[in-house]
Amino acid sequence: MWQIGLTHRRLVTLAVAVTVALSATTTRSWAQAPGSGWVLVPTPERTVKSLYWQLFDVTEVWTRIVPHIENGAGTIPASLIVYATVPGNKTLPSAQVLHPPQEIMVLAQPDPLAVLPIPSLSFVLITDTGERFDLIERGVASRVLPPCDTCSVEAILARLDSDTFRTLVKSKTITGKVLGFNCFLDQADRGALVEFARAIKLLE
Repeated sequence: MWQIGLTHRRLVTLAVAVTVALSATTTRSWAQAPGSGWVLVPTPERTVKSLYWQLFDVTEVWTRIVPHIENGAGTIPASLIVYATVPGNKTLPSAQVLHPPQEIMVLAQPDPLAVLPIPSLSFVLITDTGERFDLIERGVASRVLPPCDTCSVEAILARLDSDTFRTLVKSKTITGKVLGFNCFLDQADRGALVEFARAIKLLE
């Protein structure tokens, strides 16, 4: 009887260990794929980075922006990760992208310890002409699983076509509501978007 109990405990311990290991592996595997370059490579604000994913034979290009709080001081506790992938090894600046991608991804990622307003499921961008892009209402944005062990589960991922993104980049002002925060992008933020768009050949 004692041996049966011991065996049972060992099996339970083994099962728990395997479950934990599989969960950790799933999270790490998800993170190490195109779209998570910003997780693997240190990315200061407003800098354009690139990473060649040899397994997928694509190059990811991205920038990170922290929007400013509307009518207030400071920035919101979240980043906008703007990225796209192009075929082959086009790591910047040694190689140049030949053709622009058809879509651009925008990830609204809260800081790990951020406290979000309720409701937080919002992703709206407004141009200088008043054109309003409610990315969730349009069905091009949704919640996503965290791309890293310390990331919030409240992230929102939006998929923009190249024409929509080009319209946003050319706007002289960009305001909106992201993760429940009313915010705006300042001139330096918009400049980073222009640099990103030029890197992927969406702008000359």
